[in-house]
Amino acid sequence: MIENQEIWKPVVGFEGIYEISSFGNIRKISATKFERKSVGNLVPYLNKFYLRIYLTGGGGKFRHAKIHRLVAEAFIPNPENKPQVNHINCIKTDNRVENLEWATNSDNQLHAYANGLQPKRNGGWVIKDKSRNFKAKRILNMETGERFLSIRDAADSVGMSKYVLSQSLRGTTKKDFGFAYATDI
Repeated sequence: MIENQEIWKPVVGFEGIYEISSFGNIRKISATKFERKSVGNLVPYLNKFYLRIYLTGGGGKFRHAKIHRLVAEAFIPNPENKPQVNHINCIKTDNRVENLEWATNSDNQLHAYANGLQPKRNGGWVIKDKSRNFKAKRILNMETGERFLSIRDAADSVGMSKYVLSQSLRGTTKKDFGFAYATDI
């Protein structure tokens, strides 16, 4: 592929209706007489840092699609069946084919950390884990001095439900289990 030449290919799943270019432009190449949108170049919208487009096809088929994903599907082979597309230069609106690569979630996260796109805390990386709430209030066991990163961790340490401990910490129950919010963890 010649680097400065714009090449057009069909959008996967919408062949004969839309085309995507190697520069990340999208155009509609056919329309029914009932459609209001005419044939021609389309303008994507920005949503959560990514350029997206709403595609419609015959038979009620539709899709909200990220432009970078459409470019990758059309132009970049994916023999390892990697699920995500990474922006090599970290600019999420730069959807040129030479700026994109297929990646695993791990590849994408490591790339984000290496390029400063993920925040650091306390000198270490923040590992995003859906089972942990990193905004959770820190808890102190007043009897043992043990500190916990969340109500869940504190409740698990003594075998109680996090709901019961949460109610105790808020003062909405008469029972005190010897835990308090820690302000210096």
